[in-house]
Amino acid sequence: MLEERGPLGTFSRKIAAAHALKIIEDAEKTNMDIIRVVRNAFAHSKRLINFEHPLVVAELNKLAIPSYRKRHFQQLKTNGDKKHVYLMMCMTLTLRLVKRYNEAQKKATRRKSKKLITSPLYRQLAPSLGLAGMFSPTDLRLSQLGTLADLSERPTPPTQQGLLGGLFGLGQEALRTQGKKK
Repeated sequence: MLEERGPLGTFSRKIAAAHALKIIEDAEKTNMDIIRVVRNAFAHSKRLINFEHPLVVAELNKLAIPSYRKRHFQQLKTNGDKKHVYLMMCMTLTLRLVKRYNEAQKKATRRKSKKLITSPLYRQLAPSLGLAGMFSPTDLRLSQLGTLADLSERPTPPTQQGLLGGLFGLGQEALRTQGKKK
């Protein structure tokens, strides 16, 4: 998909896809398009140009103000140093995307940890492994995932019910009683 001739092979297509998927808002799309056009102007110009070139200045004057950091973008819009405007716009958009990515990763980790704790298999195995009541879904933190891994690597002492007894909810008395009936 990301190869040169793939559907997301160009920066323009990536911007359009991110906007269509609501990853970026309208102002961010406009600003990314400005970055793309200015970058292409520098990369493909047959003459040496700088940030004071009339076409580059005209493009940078199209700067859109997103819903976040309005004062920052307003100051950028009135700034006379176009190189500074371009660099700050690139850095601000990059930081925004990295922040969103990190938030998404944290949410995914929380979802995975809730599935681990609340899975039917965990609920059945926890009592026999001595983990019953040790963690609840709301108490689990990322730092405790290492604790769970450590517990699974160490051999656990046998419980009163034993592994199969814990799985089926049978105590030692029930197992002995069933043995005598046979």
